[in-house]
Amino acid sequence: MTKTYYPIKEFIELFKKKKFMIIFIIFISIGGVYYYNNLKDLKYDHNLEFVTLNQWKANEVGINFTHIDGLIKNEIYSFFKEKFPEKLLITFDNGIYYVSFIDNKKMSIEELLKQITNKTRKNINFTLENKRENLQIRKDRNINNYLETKKVTLMALKLKLNGLIEQKEIMNKRFNNLISRDTIDITSLDARQYEVIRDYEKIEGKITSLNTKIQLELNSSYESDSSLHYELITLNNGLIEVGRNIKTFNDPNFQVIQLIKNFNIDNNRLSNLEIIIAGLLFGILINVFFLFLTSKYLRAIRN
Repeated sequence: MTKTYYPIKEFIELFKKKKFMIIFIIFISIGGVYYYNNLKDLKYDHNLEFVTLNQWKANEVGINFTHIDGLIKNEIYSFFKEKFPEKLLITFDNGIYYVSFIDNKKMSIEELLKQITNKTRKNINFTLENKRENLQIRKDRNINNYLETKKVTLMALKLKLNGLIEQKEIMNKRFNNLISRDTIDITSLDARQYEVIRDYEKIEGKITSLNTKIQLELNSSYESDSSLHYELITLNNGLIEVGRNIKTFNDPNFQVIQLIKNFNIDNNRLSNLEIIIAGLLFGILINVFFLFLTSKYLRAIRN
């Protein structure tokens, strides 16, 4: 009758005989894992979550939420893309920004957040200042247009007035005897004299009318133009509002970006426990292979 061969018994016996070698291999495995862990390139995996201005906060600084949200998204993406071009993941969900990236060194999340905030604040502040500048330009342009129109109008009136004054002086020289009379009996005038007196009176009337118009034009202001006055009031109110928005935005307590979760930074270094477990597993694998190669079972298979 053939005797049944149990290789497991042989492995147990081999383990007893070669236990020091097995323990040595395990220690070597743990040491190898430890050495490799300290020799490999260190990588840090950074994860953070934060929120930016919501719609209510955007309204406080007078900027359309869609515009400011798009601006912040672009700033965040360009900032991280420039600093960490590889293994970068950015997602946006309901106003929450999730950023994950890997770098060779451990980054200060507070410093990163400060840099993003400063860059974003700079661009938002530029948008607000640009808005104020555009309002001021519109206001100045309207006033300058009004003043230019007023100047042209006065020049035209004065030119016309000077022409009438010259006509009056010419008539005074030519018809001085007739015009200089204190009283004139119209019935004693012939048709030619009557026409001269009538033209002279018309010229005097026009001169008086033009002087009145010139004086009114000199005394006038943009307030006399209802449409212009209303537009300037609207622009002034806009400038006041933007100034208030800029003051609110520049308040140190006004936050553009805020962390909503403790950031997490992991590296690819194993902990001591992980080194021991990995060394044990690796050592067990080597020992199994070693015992198998030195066992009678393998020789029996070969024969």
